[in-house]
Amino acid sequence: MTRISITLQIILITFGLFFSASIFSAPQKSTESVDLIKIQTRTAQGNKAQIALEFSGSVPEPTGFSLSDPAQMVFDFPGVKNNLNPKDAAQKVTMGIMTGYNVVDSGTTTRVIVDVTNVVPYHVDIDRNKIILTLDSSVKTNVDKTDYTISSIDFRRGDSGEGRVIIGYTGEKVPVNFTEDANNLVVEFVSATIPEALLRRYDVKDFGTNIDSIAVTRKNNNVEVAIGTKGEFENIAYQLDKEFIIEVRPETTESAAAKSQKFRFTGQKISLNFQNIEIRAVLQLIAEFVGLNVIINDAVQGTITLRLENVPWDQALDYILTSNGLSKRQSGDITMIAPTEILAAQEQAELEAQQQSQTLAPLESEYVQINYAKAADMVNILKASDNNLLSPRGQISVDTRTNTLLIKDTAQNIAKVKDLLSHLDVPVKQVVIETQIVNTTESLKDELGIKMNGAATARLGKYILGAAPTAADANTFAHSPNSKTLTDGQFFYDFVKTSTGGESGESLIGLALANLPGGTLLDLELSASEFENLSKTIARPKLLTLDQQQASIETGEEIPYTTTSQQGATPTTTFKKAVLQLQVTPQITPNDKIGLAITLNQDSQGQPTANGPAINTTSLTTNILVDNGETIVMGGIFKLTDQTYVKAVPYLCEIPVLGRLFSTKGNLVDRTEILIFVTPRIAKSLFNN
Repeated sequence: MTRISITLQIILITFGLFFSASIFSAPQKSTESVDLIKIQTRTAQGNKAQIALEFSGSVPEPTGFSLSDPAQMVFDFPGVKNNLNPKDAAQKVTMGIMTGYNVVDSGTTTRVIVDVTNVVPYHVDIDRNKIILTLDSSVKTNVDKTDYTISSIDFRRGDSGEGRVIIGYTGEKVPVNFTEDANNLVVEFVSATIPEALLRRYDVKDFGTNIDSIAVTRKNNNVEVAIGTKGEFENIAYQLDKEFIIEVRPETTESAAAKSQKFRFTGQKISLNFQNIEIRAVLQLIAEFVGLNVIINDAVQGTITLRLENVPWDQALDYILTSNGLSKRQSGDITMIAPTEILAAQEQAELEAQQQSQTLAPLESEYVQINYAKAADMVNILKASDNNLLSPRGQISVDTRTNTLLIKDTAQNIAKVKDLLSHLDVPVKQVVIETQIVNTTESLKDELGIKMNGAATARLGKYILGAAPTAADANTFAHSPNSKTLTDGQFFYDFVKTSTGGESGESLIGLALANLPGGTLLDLELSASEFENLSKTIARPKLLTLDQQQASIETGEEIPYTTTSQQGATPTTTFKKAVLQLQVTPQITPNDKIGLAITLNQDSQGQPTANGPAINTTSLTTNILVDNGETIVMGGIFKLTDQTYVKAVPYLCEIPVLGRLFSTKGNLVDRTEILIFVTPRIAKSLFNN
């Protein structure tokens, strides 16, 4: 924000006359009250700016004084009232050295403030009820001439780590402008002189303070001292005898709190310098400066002396009110200023009047239809102790059959209730939650061994011998030598179990997926896996529920168990659930992400035991946050069985080399993995898209 500074010299108000520190012409007492009715600006020969003022009667020559920062020329017309259109009373124009003007009426005097690029000489022409102010073009005059010199620049470090820049000078009156600009503190000595030896840059980093450097330069007719700073700090500037001191200290917790309090004020910056001026006049001046609509109570009286340099106008107003026991109240575009006790009494009276009006106001009845929420829930909200919108005489009841509220209260309170219900009784988004439980398997079996079979018949004397894998076959072959036929699978030694179909070990398609943009790709993967007999989708539960409403679904069976509490007692039968159950509570975030609180149980009947069948269980409880329509793996269980075994004929398997013919080795690997996928989607409906 542009910093605007107004430096007003000391104005003494005595006997209704204005006296300034820089007066161009002596004041003359007005004989009658007249109005300013017209103002015009024009350019005269030599690029001079003219202001033509027309009054309702004759007026004396105005008094005038100048301001240097910013450059302004001020003309006072005692006994004149401002009767201009507000649009004509303040204008931005560019004519010669003039950049604009503003007309202010204090009640007894009309002041014309002319903004200029620099202060110049002027002259006044009076023609009965008309006055023409002519401003010279480019001749610059030095108002507030000073005669002082910057004699020394010193730097010191304090005991608490603060840095002090001490600037010594000669002379009595020292006009100084002190500003903060980014990481610099700038001190400008107006119309000062300085020895050439002091015009340099001083490096003070080695002192270990918040000050890095001090740069002294000339700027037009002024001397500028720029203090480079670092880190978080607080500063204070003051004059002591013939020294100007700037102290920079590290910021503390207390000073940081005070700084945050300071930045409550964001108005344009203003400088005020008055001695024994009426408080009402200062308030009116600030109001004119910022264009504030203000009403000042008649009880605001007294005078004030103040010197404020480059502070926000709202902060200056706050300090003026606080120091004089005043307060302000804002009502729309109008600010009311009065003593604090008067405003407090007014507010108390207004509150009592409102309470009295509410007590005497007639009661009305109205039916309010609740469309999407439960009427009973709305009553609980309306009657909550910390948000009770009903008056002490108000009543509310519910018709659950039609979901309607019956409200009896004053018209004002009923309007408040209906406004609240319009924000609460809205359709709630719905969420579709689809879950898939997938079982993937992989088996691999390797075996190496030998199979031996055969049949033979021989005669040993009168005995006939038969040889076969079994005794029955050997007896048959002994009595019927021609029937030596073996069926498939009859072996003397079978160290390799015949592999059945599907045990050759297939490769498994990978399902190591963290998340997918949708369920389509997942369905394709699972379909391909099921087609190759590599995986099986155990279950696919699906739910539709409202936002932040718990929902559950289950399917399965109840297994009976018969128990006897004591001997001879009648057996009792109890049931244990073996079900697939999904319980979920969704929550839709403002950016359309979905939070899920999920509990999933997958139970099934297991192996029989002496006390009844066992129940195999798989359970998952988790909280997740996913995008709308995103598929994510909530969890999984991986089981691996790796088994190696050896079958052999004792002793014979130990024969070197040949022992391998009497043994077999096998390796069995089983991998089982259960994966749980979830895909939430915000359901589209007529109410939400």
